[in-house]
Amino acid sequence: TVATFFLSLRELPLADATAIAMIAPLLLVLAGRLVLNEPLRPAQLLACAIGFAGMLLIVQPGGAGAADMADGAAAGGHDPWLGLGTGAWLALASAVLYVALVLVTRVLGSSSPATTTAWYGNAVVTLLCAALLAFQGWTPPTASQWATLAGLGIAAAVSNLLHTQALRGVEVGQAGTLDYSILVWAALLGWIFWGDLPGPATIAGTLLIAGAGISAMRAGARAAGGRR
Repeated sequence: TVATFFLSLRELPLADATAIAMIAPLLLVLAGRLVLNEPLRPAQLLACAIGFAGMLLIVQPGGAGAADMADGAAAGGHDPWLGLGTGAWLALASAVLYVALVLVTRVLGSSSPATTTAWYGNAVVTLLCAALLAFQGWTPPTASQWATLAGLGIAAAVSNLLHTQALRGVEVGQAGTLDYSILVWAALLGWIFWGDLPGPATIAGTLLIAGAGISAMRAGARAAGGRR
């Protein structure tokens, strides 16, 4: 999930890649119905359709946006498929893989402690990364690269700690709603560090995805409250 998202940033601005990847919560609603037989309410189904429309607005298959991505993909030696550039497909792959991760974790969580699942998951990632390094060769990072990697590790650790602590004080639906604020931060950081300003289509698509995702989670929370 992380690898495909990082690779998508070679082809897409941070705001675009983040907005496409944030289709994942809506895909989870559909996957919950298809895989786990969870209820799918009309409001949630409508939200999924709206979010998908927002994603299409950003990637613009066959349109001007797709043409720009196709040029970038061709420059990088990649051919677009179905009117989408490599970056868009990688961001979508990240969303789909995240859904698969959540589903597997949900199934394993019914019979295994969370710590066990997390430990084995991280162990597998470590082994896979070690195998890739052994295959492609190890290039020692420079001092500045080590500093960047250390910063990434610290940021990820602090982020996980803050997220875990937050979930102790708010409902999951509320925390999930706040997750969509990442779209604002992605646009802001993309502008600060790379000068990427989201176009009208990206802004409109982002608003559709965020609004649809928040609506879907609220519909599920209201239904869960009604059952209690």
